[in-house]
Amino acid sequence: YIRYASPIGVFTVGYQEDLAWGTKFADWSRPAGKIAWAYNFGGVTLMADVAKLLELSSTAKLQTPWTDADIDKYSVAAKYTWKGGEAGMQVFYLRNAATRGIADFKSEIYGVIPYAIAKFGPITVEAEVDYYWGNLADDDTTGYKLKMDSLGIYIDALADLGMFYAGGTFAYLAGDKNLIDDINNAGTVTMMAGGKDWMPCLIMFNFDRTYWAGTIDAPIPDFGIMYNAWFYQGRVGVRPIPALDLGASLSYAHADKELFPGMKKDYGWELDVTANYKITNNLSYMLGVGYLWTGKYWRGDETDLDVQDNYLVINKLTLTF
Repeated sequence: YIRYASPIGVFTVGYQEDLAWGTKFADWSRPAGKIAWAYNFGGVTLMADVAKLLELSSTAKLQTPWTDADIDKYSVAAKYTWKGGEAGMQVFYLRNAATRGIADFKSEIYGVIPYAIAKFGPITVEAEVDYYWGNLADDDTTGYKLKMDSLGIYIDALADLGMFYAGGTFAYLAGDKNLIDDINNAGTVTMMAGGKDWMPCLIMFNFDRTYWAGTIDAPIPDFGIMYNAWFYQGRVGVRPIPALDLGASLSYAHADKELFPGMKKDYGWELDVTANYKITNNLSYMLGVGYLWTGKYWRGDETDLDVQDNYLVINKLTLTF
């Protein structure tokens, strides 16, 4: 991309990171073609951008249904940074017309995402609220509209005492109150979920696990991300030497709403133990073991189905650049 600094702010045009704001919760960071503007004064940063997440019109030619079949996002945001913290809010509008050439409907979603990250001595606290509303489906032919009204909340606290650390996480993503009405409270896999960047466990709600090892074999779909859930986690760790981080976490999750009458809500309990070794500044190696005491949520409406516990052993080399 190109970058131009002017008296009225910095303009950047080209492929840049998008779908990431505030904390990692609910982020789907990916490159997108966009025009962005930012202006700083004091500790305040004002931002605005126009992003093209998907372009299908360029190959439409005379195929009328595809002449407007893109995904576009427009956002404005403000962030205030001070010594030991930052806080900000983003407001966006997303128009998804990528399905108009097939199903003849589009989506128009609005969102507001406030967040804050603050340090109080050795304790760091971060929080984020994601609220989405609009039309998840707007049928061009019949005029039918499936509305969206969904809420997500995330709070995390970490006490870093040098060699030792301890922390906890709470997260909530609304489930759908009524599966047959015209309001979707749970959103979709990509529109209102924990996101692929936030992976609190090795098995539950882990996009990397789904991408590389596959989904959990169960009647309920497993997308490797959090949705329709209440999530709680406690974690501890020790760094015997600066390059080595040994950690353990215990997590529990249950569904916010039933998908079927009489189904169970518990996702289960998970214990994770990891060892991370920093080889260089941008190269690290991780060895981890996760065990999931599988909850009965995964059996859906098959109430007589037996569920089995699950486990995972992983080693991973990560290069950051």
